[in-house]
This record gives sequence, C-alpha cells and structure tokens, in this order.
Amino acid sequence: MAHPNEWQAVTSDNAATVEHAISNLRLVLDAQQYGDFWTDVKDVSRLFKDLTPLARNDRARLWSDFGSLCERAKEEQARARDRRLAVSRQKRDVVESVLNDAYWQARGAESWTDLARANELLSQARSWMNDGWAQVSLTDDLVHLHDGRLTQADREACWARWHEIKDLIRWRREELR
Repeated sequence: MAHPNEWQAVTSDNAATVEHAISNLRLVLDAQQYGDFWTDVKDVSRLFKDLTPLARNDRARLWSDFGSLCERAKEEQARARDRRLAVSRQKRDVVESVLNDAYWQARGAESWTDLARANELLSQARSWMNDGWAQVSLTDDLVHLHDGRLTQADREACWARWHEIKDLIRWRREELR
C-alpha cells in the first residue's frame, strides 16, 4: 500500500480534478448550452468511476454538487422548453388570425380584387411563419425577447391551414372566371 501522505496527495488531486470538471459544467449550464451540458455530464460521471482513489467525504460532497447541478439543469431546461412552446403558441395565434382573415376574404370574394387581398394576407402569413418576430412587429420583438420561431407542430398546423386557404383562393378564381 502507498504511503499515507502519497495517498492523501493523490486523493486531493483527484478531488480537484472532479471539482474542476464540475465547475466547467456549471459554466456550460450558465451559458444555457444544454446539449453540451448533457454531453459533459457523461464525462464527469466517468471521472467519478475512473478516478481512484477519491476520499469518501470528497466523493459524497462532489457527487452531491454534481447531482444538484444536474437537477438545476433539468429544471432550467424544462422552463426554457415551456417558454419556447408559449412563444410559438403566441406566434401561431398571430399567424392564424391573419390566415382566418384571408379565409373569410377569399370565401366572400366577389371580385378579383377581393381575391388579390386574400392572397396578400396569405403572403403576410407566410412571411410571419418564417423564423423570427421581425416580420410581425417591433412591439412583439420587444415584448417577447425571443427568437419567435414556431415549433414543428405549430409550423405544420399553420402550413396546413395556409394550403387550405390557397386552394380555396384557386377554387374561387375558377368560379369567378
């Protein structure tokens, strides 16, 4: 068996290595880089298995720090996901409002001008379905302070409605001819 002072030095170095890895992990979490965080979690977890010796009290303290950091990451990631879904839903509501206006404009169209207006509304909705709030309004940008991207489900729902209205406009054109 190694000399007690050597063993103590090795365990201190190992504890410092794990502590440094956890500190770096905390920085990644503070930057809200969740993908990188969870990738680095695997490396830190591996350190706990591979670095020996590690004093029992150091291992317990570091494992507790590591566990609380992972719990914090889960909570923050869930809150970020909920905010993202709420922003997408808000944008979808705005887009669907314009799509509904286009639908009723096309449905009640009695002239080519009415159909042209419905097409303009569809173009506006299409530009708003693109990523970002910039096309919607400056007020929305300032209020939400998010990227304004639609989730895949919201984007698909908006596009399905958009295509439905585009088909209605084509059909109404044929009727007016």
